Amino acid sequence: MQGQQSTAACIEIAEFALWPDTTEAALRDALAGLDAFLATQPGFIRRRTLREGSQCADLVEWRDRVSAVAGAQAVMQSPAAARYFALLDLAGVRMRHFEVIA
Repeated sequence: MQGQQSTAACIEIAEFALWPDTTEAALRDALAGLDAFLATQPGFIRRRTLREGSQCADLVEWRDRVSAVAGAQAVMQSPAAARYFALLDLAGVRMRHFEVIA
């Protein structure tokens, strides 16, 4: 498939830690704002946030990798995303995109 764009769905996984003083209410409020923004992005399907202790992961499903990359760029300009990112220890964020194969 070299030279061709994949049309497979894409899952974005971002792993991160919350700042220790982040409240559940602040997190849920910020996530609601992020979800409202993401819902306007072409190719966005859904987002889930997972937690184990202070470690979290966002799983974002996109129609394809092109949508995922465009969405990741757009989110960097979003005030709603900035409110969410303020709750995260950005130094340890790890983000990857996976093509769905099955």
